[in-house]
Amino acid sequence: MGDRHDGHAPGRRDPAGTRREGAAGARNDRARLDEAGASLADVVSARCFVIDLADRDLMVPVVREHFGAVRPAMTMVRVAGLIDPRHRIEIEVEAVIGSA
Repeated sequence: MGDRHDGHAPGRRDPAGTRREGAAGARNDRARLDEAGASLADVVSARCFVIDLADRDLMVPVVREHFGAVRPAMTMVRVAGLIDPRHRIEIEVEAVIGSA
């Protein structure tokens, strides 16, 4: 396997890299919501997929910062891996436009 995008070997726990990856995912979510005419206030559920449950403690603050006062239903799931082996987490949101 090659190096991850942050220069660390795949599968190696890198707390700072995991936080950066989570923050990048959150920014992507906001951009996709904006493209659809929605906002974080329209998010009704979110799922965070992690390959290492130890990353949970790293992701909770990132998710809280991402959503601010919005508190959608949230599920965190440990998975064996993600399609891109450089990634350790994936955030998926579901929004109902106009639900805010």
